[in-house]
Amino acid sequence: AVKETVEKINIIASSTENVAKAVQELGEQSNKIGEIINTITNIADQTNLLALNAAIEAARAGEHGRGFAVVAEEVRKLAEQSAGAANEITGLIKEIQDGVGEAINAMEYGSREVSEGVQVAGNAGASLQQIIKAVEKNTAMMQDIATGVKQANEGTQQLTAASEQIASTVQQVSGSAQELANIAEELQNTVIKFKVDESETGFHTDNVSES
Repeated sequence: AVKETVEKINIIASSTENVAKAVQELGEQSNKIGEIINTITNIADQTNLLALNAAIEAARAGEHGRGFAVVAEEVRKLAEQSAGAANEITGLIKEIQDGVGEAINAMEYGSREVSEGVQVAGNAGASLQQIIKAVEKNTAMMQDIATGVKQANEGTQQLTAASEQIASTVQQVSGSAQELANIAEELQNTVIKFKVDESETGFHTDNVSES
């Protein structure tokens, strides 16, 4: 998800740069239009001046220059209209240039912010990858611990079984020892009884040997 976010931010950054270039080109075109308008204004001013000079010369010519004076006046009016229109266009171009300048500044600011966003997202992605690796490492360690605990549990169960077997063997040995003790006691009683019978009968081993 972080990788996709970084890719999308990069796409936005690229689009922002393209828009900034387009706006900058628009500003350059506006400057060219402004230069053309300045040329038109200069031509209108010169035409107006020429029309004024023509009107003066027509006035000096009297009746012969009256028709020329009318034409010169019309030319002067057209020159003034051209100058007025050029001034209006100049004002509009100035507004466009101001707007383009603000747009360029905004685009540059946005581009910087997007670049910082890309860097932050990249750092976040790297940090997340480190966290994922750490989690995977901890998971592996926990699995090893779980395996160790399982093995220890199995060993404990084996030890318990061995202890139970030892206890059973000890119990059997104890029973056998008790049985031996009982046999020894019976044997001792038999020996004592044999000695008592011998003393009562006066029977000795020497007589037995003589016979």
